Amino acid sequence: MDSDPRLQRSGLRGFSINRLIPNILTLAALCSGLTAIRFGLQGELRLAVIAIIVAAIFDALDGRVARRLGVTSRFGAELDSLSDFLCFGVAPALVLYLASLTHAGAVGWVVTLMFPICSALRLARFNTALEADVPPPAWTGSFFTGVPAPAGALLALMPLMVSFEIEAAWPRHAVVVGLVLVAVGGLMVSRLPTFSFKKGRIPRHLVLPALLAAALVMGVLASAPWIALSLIGLGYLCLIPFSIISHRRQTLQDRKAAEASAIVPLRSVDKGMPPREEAAATSMLDPVLRRWIDPPLDRAGAWIAARGISANAVSLAGLAIGLSSVPLLAFGHYGLALWVILLNRLLDGLDGAVARHGRPTALGGYLDIVCDMAFYAAIPLGFALARPENSVWAAVLLASFVCTCASFLGRAVVAVGRGEPDTGARGRKSFFHSAGLMEGTETILAFILFCLLPTAFPWLAGIVALLCFWTAAARVLATFAAESDS
Repeated sequence: MDSDPRLQRSGLRGFSINRLIPNILTLAALCSGLTAIRFGLQGELRLAVIAIIVAAIFDALDGRVARRLGVTSRFGAELDSLSDFLCFGVAPALVLYLASLTHAGAVGWVVTLMFPICSALRLARFNTALEADVPPPAWTGSFFTGVPAPAGALLALMPLMVSFEIEAAWPRHAVVVGLVLVAVGGLMVSRLPTFSFKKGRIPRHLVLPALLAAALVMGVLASAPWIALSLIGLGYLCLIPFSIISHRRQTLQDRKAAEASAIVPLRSVDKGMPPREEAAATSMLDPVLRRWIDPPLDRAGAWIAARGISANAVSLAGLAIGLSSVPLLAFGHYGLALWVILLNRLLDGLDGAVARHGRPTALGGYLDIVCDMAFYAAIPLGFALARPENSVWAAVLLASFVCTCASFLGRAVVAVGRGEPDTGARGRKSFFHSAGLMEGTETILAFILFCLLPTAFPWLAGIVALLCFWTAAARVLATFAAESDS
């Protein structure tokens, strides 16, 4: 029996070529990512980086083409996420492991694993946000949450690209590459808003300057491609603070509009602390440990104060004991140095308890801060004297301590000028204490690790320095946010 010709014609109908073009571009990106891994295994690192960049170009095209053609689909979104994970999570990490981190042993492999894991978590969060029950405001489409995967891959490969252009070994050093991977992975899973550039429009009067700038970038890419790509990555990093400020301005406008219509969002309720600092403060260890260590310290402080010993004397005694750790570290007596460091931190906690049972003064708070900073500077010095190879990372750690101290004291000055009270989350203090990733407890844990694992000091110091720089940057942003709120 002959079949109906109409059914035969309908059976020949399938997806149009237009519907397949975005998925073909996604598969091209996936093939480029897999090829990058192949080039990495063969030692062709330049070709591996080029393949990842080609994958980023295809990834930028597939979504735009799908939206232009009106053929977006759930299948295409899932395929794109899988391609992004492999091209910008797995491929860059493996290429960097083969180029540098293979010399770092198990630590290098752990750092390598962390980067694709961060990429997977970021993509999972992005896909979940697409299915939110309540759609976000339209302006949020101009921002990503965290650094997107393609940009993260470019930032992670920056040390390798710099090494292609200059004759120096430090860009490929395992510590440098590892720290960059950790930092970029943290940016990918962070909640920082970053520009998406999907809905950006160039004003009419800036079209010609934009074209000239694009021509300049193309010329630099043609003459020194690796340096140009690295500069593009640095430029992207410099845009992150501006994206945070822009996102916060939009959020404040929405909040004011909601308040004007008598709908007050929960996040706008003032709890006496800027929202960014409040979130950071509740996530650090100091407020939690205060519940346990304050009662015994308070009893010991009362006993010391009853015997006529001043808080300033306790602070100075703690500084003298802490500075004795420098020669101990320099001569490799790490165990004794650890006990000295712990005794210094104990006296640092006791001086405040003694002051509270006597007469707290601003001068006492000033002396306490000076003694703390002198002690913090002494520890990197001791490790630098112990081993010459520690010198560079001790200097980096010391610079990070300076930045953390400056941001801490600067935030206190701003708080005094605005009349902000301290929250008391870290006990009663003589002046305003701002939150951060690296506070007292975290620093003590870092010093303990330094003494227990002295051969790993370069790695540990680099990680601690990175967290300190992050703390300083977060305090600066929180200060600007508090000013904009006021």
